[in-house]
Amino acid sequence: MRATINIVTRQRPEVFAQCCLSVARALPLDTEVLVLINGEDKTAEAWLEEFAHPAFRWHVLPKGSLAQARNVALDIARGEILYCLDDDVQVPLHLFEQALELFRADPELAILGGPNLTPQPSAFWPTVFGAVMLSPFAAPRVRRRYGASLHADTQPATEFELMFCNLAIRKNKVRAPRFESHLRSNEENLFLRRAIDGGAKALYHRDLYVYHHRRDRLSRFVKQVSSYGFGRAQQIQAGWHPSYRLFLVPVFLWPLMWGLILTPVGRLLFLCLGFLHLMLSAVAARYVVKRERLGAKEWIAVTGLTSVVHLAYGFGFWRALFGIIREGSLFKGSGSHQVHPPIIKALKRLKWAQIDGPHRR
Repeated sequence: MRATINIVTRQRPEVFAQCCLSVARALPLDTEVLVLINGEDKTAEAWLEEFAHPAFRWHVLPKGSLAQARNVALDIARGEILYCLDDDVQVPLHLFEQALELFRADPELAILGGPNLTPQPSAFWPTVFGAVMLSPFAAPRVRRRYGASLHADTQPATEFELMFCNLAIRKNKVRAPRFESHLRSNEENLFLRRAIDGGAKALYHRDLYVYHHRRDRLSRFVKQVSSYGFGRAQQIQAGWHPSYRLFLVPVFLWPLMWGLILTPVGRLLFLCLGFLHLMLSAVAARYVVKRERLGAKEWIAVTGLTSVVHLAYGFGFWRALFGIIREGSLFKGSGSHQVHPPIIKALKRLKWAQIDGPHRR
């Protein structure tokens, strides 16, 4: 069984180099690494030319969405298994070998993944940003993405456990292997939902983890969470599912908040609800801090950031919703399942580097 490791990168040279080095160390026999540079990036090109690893092949694509680049990878990957990684992850030595063993053991297995963990040691804010996404109150449905499950090693997976940064796909077991290229985020969520509803078998394994660099500033973290809300609104527009109901809770915080503060009685109720929210945030943060062996400073920060996560997510959702109302749709055209024509032309001109036989880390 042959695998293709796919990394999409653009203008993040330091983390990209670390990612490539960790991947090269962990490569099984006869595995290729397909790097797609999403837009012009001379630094990445120069580094890859100097790196010159025989398993790596790469090409510069016209700048587009991450989903567009992943669709190119689905089209041109030589391996039966496509393993998607973000360019800011580092992989442990066992990752690919263990994933391939699981695919070999179960011919019906179509999709496989695991958590993305905060690298240790990390600075204070990246540690806190990773911890808050483990909170059962801040991110109840998706927190297993950010930390290993405490239950069975292998569990059936849904869209809520798996992410693009650590996702393996057996291409011939997924009926419609395409990502919606116009989603701002959550494109893998919609892909997984459709694949699983179509009968694809998906598993989450807690040992198939990667180390994922977190945002280093509060503003970047807030923007990231807001984009998740934006993407969820787009996903709901593409098709409703009952499991999305919980994601609407932070969405209604904004109208509830503005509705309450307009009257004196409402402001009192707002303070009471705010205090209750703070208490629930603190209890959930205590659980995370104990599990991750963090300190009092991290507990205070995670408690406070829980409210920030809920508000940022709701803001992103409402922003997308207003866009739908204003423009009629956030999906323009019907080309979301097509590879962009310039990409096709570029690939036809491309002379891929060949892998010179088996290799080992």
